[in-house]
Amino acid sequence: MLGWFLSRWQTHRKHGKAIYTGLVGLLHHDVYMLCNQHIGAGYISTDDLDDLNYLFRSYKALGGNGTGEALYNKVLQLQIKN
Repeated sequence: MLGWFLSRWQTHRKHGKAIYTGLVGLLHHDVYMLCNQHIGAGYISTDDLDDLNYLFRSYKALGGNGTGEALYNKVLQLQIKN
């Protein structure tokens, strides 16, 4: 019984790590793409900034790396156009 329980626990733990890694990857992709899009345009709208803030907070809370943060900080310096 204990062996079965440990096997199930290890499987759930492995799947949890994969889901976590995938989620961080998706958030990184979205933050990276949105930041580069707006940096290229030279401005951002308040709606897009709100969306980006929401994504970035989640990305950062999950341990996202410095690349996303560097791009995010560049976007914060952009002019806001609506």
